Amino acid sequence: MIAAIRKIFTGREAIHGARADLEALREIVAARRAELARIAAAPVPPAEAMAGVQLWIDRTATAAVDRLRLGDLLRDGGQAGLTLPTRRIVGADGAIGADLGPAVDVLFGLLLATSRDRVLAVVAGQLADLAEGLEPIASADRPARIAEAEAALLAAEVDEEAAVRALEDAGVAVARRPDADPRAVLAVM
Repeated sequence: MIAAIRKIFTGREAIHGARADLEALREIVAARRAELARIAAAPVPPAEAMAGVQLWIDRTATAAVDRLRLGDLLRDGGQAGLTLPTRRIVGADGAIGADLGPAVDVLFGLLLATSRDRVLAVVAGQLADLAEGLEPIASADRPARIAEAEAALLAAEVDEEAAVRALEDAGVAVARRPDADPRAVLAVM
């Protein structure tokens, strides 16, 4: 009789241990999901962001100079001078006005063209401050890092599913996570 009671007690301990192992595996899955999300959301290094800023400044400055129509100065001997582009707008009441948006765009582009280095220094400083304490990931490295994290997550989910199946085989009812990866569920047969 005592031997039967010990078997029951030992079986309950094993099931309790297996449930604890399953919970530990689920914590690993949660940690790997968090790591995958962190990698996907990680900022690019400030130097990579600065390359984009430099390109944007160059495009904006070039567009501004192009909109000034400098070629007109060559045709009329510079008599007409330069004018900022505007668009004529007509209000609902028939009033005529000017949309100064194009002029502001040109002035902004000229400001960037004439103060490029200063603007880049300010932006570089701000990006460095924003990136402080973060782990940036270069765009070129991100796909490989995501693939590694996804593989590690899938491996953890396969381990979790194996634990679920082992408990089910022992006659213990176990609920699968509703967001369990179907590949992991189907991989353990």
